[in-house]
Amino acid sequence: KYFSIHFDTCTEIETNFVADQKVKNGMHAKRPTCIALDDDKQNYVVFDWYTTNTYEKVWNFKKDYPTSDMTLYAKWGFEYSVKYYLGDNEKPFKTVVVRDGSFVNEDKSASIGFDYYGSFIDKDYSIPFIIYIFASRFSGPPP
Repeated sequence: KYFSIHFDTCTEIETNFVADQKVKNGMHAKRPTCIALDDDKQNYVVFDWYTTNTYEKVWNFKKDYPTSDMTLYAKWGFEYSVKYYLGDNEKPFKTVVVRDGSFVNEDKSASIGFDYYGSFIDKDYSIPFIIYIFASRFSGPPP
């Protein structure tokens, strides 16, 4: 027996096509790739897929099995890259991805063996890096 899984992108913005899946009883569905195609929406990503459009239960693609035909609903959010630079180096020594509602800690690991005067968000060392960045705009699909 096979079950059909429909993927509702839950957004009005243009995305790639997300095909329905036919999943054999007792097998896992594959997490689909859903990408926002609008240039001004490049930081929007699908955080998770949920079993309801009220985002109550996350579908775990590694553990959950469909038991009937179903629809999974995309929950979108913002995702940013925080890049750490040491001195005047043009390449970051570390990049961390930050999602809505998550924190990023100041990283002092590259300063070992040097006098550490703090972290800054500009090359002139004039704007101190706030130890925690909290990124959040809204929950649910992007506008």
